Amino acid sequence: ELKNASSSIPKGTIVAVVYTFVIYFFLFFMTSFTCERALLQGDYGFFRSINVWPPFVLVGIYSASLSASMSNLIGASRILHALAKDDLFGIVLAPAKIVSKGGNPWVAVLYTWGLVQLVLLVGKLNTIAGIVTVFYLVAYAAVDLACLALEWASAPNFRPTFQLFSWHTCFLGIVSCLVMMFLISPAGASGSLGLMLLLLGFIHLRSAASSWGYISQALIFHQVRKYLLLLDIRKDHVKFWRPQILLMVANPRGGSQLMKFINHLKKGGLFVLGHVEIGDLDTMPSDPIQAHYNFWLSLVDKLNIKAFVDLTLSPSVRQGTQHLLRITGLGGMKPNTLVLGFYDDCVPEDYFLQDPAFIQARENDEFGVEPGGPAGPFPPRYVAIISDAVKMHKNVRLCALLPPLGEGPAFLALLLLLLLHHYILSCRREGWDET
Repeated sequence: ELKNASSSIPKGTIVAVVYTFVIYFFLFFMTSFTCERALLQGDYGFFRSINVWPPFVLVGIYSASLSASMSNLIGASRILHALAKDDLFGIVLAPAKIVSKGGNPWVAVLYTWGLVQLVLLVGKLNTIAGIVTVFYLVAYAAVDLACLALEWASAPNFRPTFQLFSWHTCFLGIVSCLVMMFLISPAGASGSLGLMLLLLGFIHLRSAASSWGYISQALIFHQVRKYLLLLDIRKDHVKFWRPQILLMVANPRGGSQLMKFINHLKKGGLFVLGHVEIGDLDTMPSDPIQAHYNFWLSLVDKLNIKAFVDLTLSPSVRQGTQHLLRITGLGGMKPNTLVLGFYDDCVPEDYFLQDPAFIQARENDEFGVEPGGPAGPFPPRYVAIISDAVKMHKNVRLCALLPPLGEGPAFLALLLLLLLHHYILSCRREGWDET
């Protein structure tokens, strides 16, 4: 609510800390030279016996307590109001959303007042002071931790103006807060840290998608980029070979079973779902691919598979497959295996209608495909696509969903697959012919 918060808050905080430190330092120094040791140890109210006018001490205590109480009451109520607006605690904090005409969250103030009364039931001021100090130090340590994470993630929007700021000062602040917490109250420090972890876990589970960003994503990006640069394809060895699969899917309704199967087959390798849309960007007002990414990502979530998604727009499926084989992946994480669904003339099944994850889900109709779509992911020009993959030194797998082997047609389908495999090997030996 300040006109220039980014400047006023740090300046005001530093000035207040320095001013308070100087006052306390002189107070301790002068008291130690004027009071006996027994008096300091046995009488917490010794200021009244050495003051010029004893009521000054009582006035100071009440003034400091009232000031601190009012500032904490107003500040904490703003935080409760923000938590209520984000619906993190459901109906428990729902009334805290109510504000006055001037925007003051008066219901949140009442909530805060009630919590303060519960703390006052402890009855001992020294106990309450220790608890409050420990929670303050937890808050400061959390702020230092957030700044440390932003600094390590190299977030472009984090540009502190404090000249002495670095990750060293953040780390020193965290360590200092933790040390002071356990010096003040080991039990209180352990309890406050445990409570903070519980709140973090609860908020993580309860919070919806955030519009203010996730520091975890920035940290992951920073680390993944660093280690991808260390992953050198020139150091690949057959001992450490693992499948890095590009599965071409045209109709998600008919290919969901194959996606689940390949997810088990990848065995810790790379798994990419590839899809080609036929079209020419020159004849379109905008790229239709961008709007479809969220639908495919929601498909990955619903199927509970560990896969990336890569889509492309191309005049033909063959050219689109070439594009994906060339550009999918990053650095040393690029597909080495192309997987195609088996092509036949059978009417495809709509597995969305059989999977419990999709029966009640709205995503059932968001992929723009009808249950009676094409049977396989490509027209029957398989040899050309397989030829392209082999020329690019990629492995090729053809997958078909077979009935139980006890049935007669299953043996025929298996025999057909073996014949096709033999034909492909013969073509590789004799050289590929486009016809």
